[in-house]
Order: sequence, then C-alpha cells, then structure tokens
Amino acid sequence: MESKIFKYKLDTYYLQLLMYLITFLIYVFIKGQFIENKFEFIFKDPILLIVVVFILIALFNLILNLFKSKKIVITNDRLILRTRTSEKEILFSEISSIKISKEKKKFSEGRFKIAVVRTQKLSFPLRIKIKRYEKSRELLDEVKRISSNFNLKKNQ
Repeated sequence: MESKIFKYKLDTYYLQLLMYLITFLIYVFIKGQFIENKFEFIFKDPILLIVVVFILIALFNLILNLFKSKKIVITNDRLILRTRTSEKEILFSEISSIKISKEKKKFSEGRFKIAVVRTQKLSFPLRIKIKRYEKSRELLDEVKRISSNFNLKKNQ
C-alpha cells in the first residue's frame, strides 16, 4: 500500500480574509467622499483602523498556515504528522488506543469528528480534527481502519 497524504485545509483562512477585505471596501465607499470627481478618504477613522488590524491578523494567520504546510501521511505501519519544520512518526505498534468521537463544543453542535490517539511514547493524547483536512471522508475511513486493526491485534 502506498502512503496516503491528507493536507490541512486553508479555506477558512481565505474566507476570513476575504470577509474582512469586503468589509473594508464597503466601509471605504460608504465613508469616503466624492469631491469634484475626486475620491477623498480620511485615514484617521478608528473603525477603519480596527478593520485594518483584523485584515492584518487574518493575513498573518493565512501566511503562517501556508508556511506550516500541515499534512497527515498514513502508510502501512505508521502515522506521520508532518509540517514544513518538523515531523512526528507514530508506529501503529506504539498506539495504545484510538477513539473516534464528535467534538463536544457548543458552537459546533457535535457535527465534527475528532480522533484521539493515545501512544506509549507521548504523555498527552493526540487530537486530529478530521474535517480540517482535505479528503476528510477518506481520512476518517483510514483512521477507522487503523482503529479496527488495532482492536483486532489487542483482542488476540
């Protein structure tokens, strides 16, 4: 079996930046003034400065996540969590438990699946939010396959 690669989705960051840019443009056109066929706008408006700060934060988040380039790679015998600067390899033999459940946050209404992977090597559980990765249905199927293989080996 070849390795399967699942990339981190960035569409939320793009939409956030787009929303702030549209808000900025609408605000500029509403507050700006046309004087003798010339558009004049005052940059000392505090609301404009707040929107610009939000745009800069959204742009920073997008660039940071583009740079990180998060990926999950699943091979025959290991789960690899890869970013541009680091890589964590977890052998299937090191996994002590895998639990797939729904996220228990109020705003998400339990719609999003989360995989909690506990290993012998790491002192903390690893949480993988399935919907945040491309091909999320296929990633969920792979995690279920790993979990079922793990449970079969554990019962033997």
